[in-house]
This record gives sequence, structure tokens and C-alpha cells, in this order.
Amino acid sequence: MTTRGTRTLVLGGVRSGKSGVGEALLAEHTEVRYIATGPTLTSDAEWVARVEEHRRRRDERYTTVETTDLTAELSTTPDIATLVDDLGNWLAADIDATNGWESPIDRSDRTAQLCAAISDATADLVIISPEVGLAPVPRPPPAAHSSTNWAH
Repeated sequence: MTTRGTRTLVLGGVRSGKSGVGEALLAEHTEVRYIATGPTLTSDAEWVARVEEHRRRRDERYTTVETTDLTAELSTTPDIATLVDDLGNWLAADIDATNGWESPIDRSDRTAQLCAAISDATADLVIISPEVGLAPVPRPPPAAHSSTNWAH
């Protein structure tokens, strides 16, 4: 029988400490895969600073994977403790990639594939997500960051 790890969903507002909570939940593991789903924009200094802050906080136990193909990455090694940071950025990237802001599409197949990858994981899995209603609707930077900082 295959051992199944825990699944933990950490919800909260933007910059509320969700990532730190997720990291603490996996502190007992000697190896953790950190899947960063956010953009790696170099023109947005505030975003770059936030990404660097997250990178500095992670020690040698972490292997960081920066990708917007969350389903594929989760499926590659389901047996390694994993922190996904975060679902909101993954969804925004998927909407961007499919021009979904202008022409919305049915995302139920993509969502079902992601749910299957989550279900198939055999190691502990922590997923970070902004709580609906506590985060701004994603927009091109810097507008999204400005509204977030104002509310913070």
C-alpha cells in the first residue's frame, strides 16, 4: 500500500505570512521542493524584492522550481515534500497564457488535472493561496502591487 502524505491548504490575505506558515509546516523534512508559481519580472522592483526575500528565507533543504506549469511539476516527483507558493499566481499566469482576461475559457479540465496531481502526491504537500476576498484581482504590475500595499 502506498503511503500518502498530508495535504494542507494555507489561506490568507496578501503579505499575511502564509509562506512562512507553509515553510514551518514542512520544517521537519530534510528535503523540500518549493514550487514558485509567480512571475519572475525584472521590471517590477517591488516584486523582485519580495521574491528575493522569500529566497533568502529558504535554507539548503529547499530545491526551488520556478514554473507556471504546476500540474506537470507536481507530477514529476510526487514523493518529495512540496510547498506550492501560490495558487493565485498560478491561476493568473494561466489566464495570461490563454489570453483569458480578454476571452475567458473553461478551466475545468486544467483544474481537474491539477486536482489529480495533488491527489497523486505521496509526500506531504502544502499549498499556499490567497483567500478570495482578501486579495486584489490580479492585474498587470505595478497596479496590483500598489493596491495591495495601500491596503496593507
